[in-house]
Amino acid sequence: MTRPLKLITVFMLTLLTSSLLFTGCSRHPQPAKETMTSEASTPYQFPMTMYVKEEMPGFQKGASVTVLSLDGPLAITQEGEIPFANLEQQRSSFRLTIHSLDAATIRILNIKPKYDDGMWLSPGKYHIEVSKPGYQTYKKWIVIYNDKELNIKLNKSVFAANGSVTWQKKRDTFSSDGLVWYNLDSDEKMTWQTANEFCDNLSITTYGFNIKGFSLPNDSELLQLAKNRGAIEYQNAIYWSSTTDADHQSYAKYVNLNTSEHSWYKKHGKTYVICRHHVEYSRHLSVQQLASALIGKTTHRDTSLIPIENGLSDNERALNAFEMALFIKYGDPLVQNVVYDADKSRLVFELVSQNRTAEGKPLYRREITLEVGKNEVQRMQKQLMDPAFEPIVEFEIINGQLNFVGI
Repeated sequence: MTRPLKLITVFMLTLLTSSLLFTGCSRHPQPAKETMTSEASTPYQFPMTMYVKEEMPGFQKGASVTVLSLDGPLAITQEGEIPFANLEQQRSSFRLTIHSLDAATIRILNIKPKYDDGMWLSPGKYHIEVSKPGYQTYKKWIVIYNDKELNIKLNKSVFAANGSVTWQKKRDTFSSDGLVWYNLDSDEKMTWQTANEFCDNLSITTYGFNIKGFSLPNDSELLQLAKNRGAIEYQNAIYWSSTTDADHQSYAKYVNLNTSEHSWYKKHGKTYVICRHHVEYSRHLSVQQLASALIGKTTHRDTSLIPIENGLSDNERALNAFEMALFIKYGDPLVQNVVYDADKSRLVFELVSQNRTAEGKPLYRREITLEVGKNEVQRMQKQLMDPAFEPIVEFEIINGQLNFVGI
């Protein structure tokens, strides 16, 4: 009886132990692993530069801050504490500021939000527009990848001009090679000193503009004028230049504009005077573009072409600018290659500009046909071929576009 009792006791102890172990496992689970948030486990290395995403007290949007360490959700910086979630390693938006004339309207055409000075934009391309009544609208695509500040100056608009303008040859004033020339009456001669003073004080009004800033031309400019223009109005006309003999200060150079002869002459002697004004403009501008630039000229500009505005409407000032642009860019209108077509009873000729390209081609060229009766042919042909003939060419301006009307 003793052995069976021992086996029963062992079985009971084993069953009890298993029950205790099972009960212990269900009541005491193993603790979960904790996520480390200490500085040792962060992927960032401090100190590091980061950028503020949204403005908050003490921190401006887009400003850079130096993060020294983390304290839970807060970043410790030299400027104070800030939520780490409000920082980014690279800026995601930038400021755009556009300066222009007062009352100008500024728009960004390819986004819905209205423009505001210093507005925040994501990196990318933006189509900006700056407009103001009476001025040409400015449009341009820009790329934003950092803070951008633009200064935009609008040009006064002449493209709304409507009316008629003329292009004509004048005896005393003409343009050539980017210069405006004023030819003093041939009967009046001056000493070299008086000629300089006369040009310095010269002020003329033509095509609705007041022109100042004349000076005596140098010998190279006079020789180029003779080459460009051929014979001037006066036969054997000898003109003063500003060029002085370096070894003999009492002598200055003269130039004969008909023969291109040039030599030295005593300054106290008297001869003819022609003055020149340098017009600063790009030779690539069209007449319309040049007119637009001229209408915006003011007294503080380098070029002293001052539009006369008193009592004139915007349209009248714009038409004056077109006439001045024709005068400056094209020079005088000339007639060449006059041919009589007897079969059709008409005169055919070319209307060209005095001013030419670097290759020698007229800047303006147009073939003109005139119906002429037989009894008028010789008279009109002689008039057209006369070097002293001063044609007057009429253009019509419709919405700023130049259209030939007649001669």
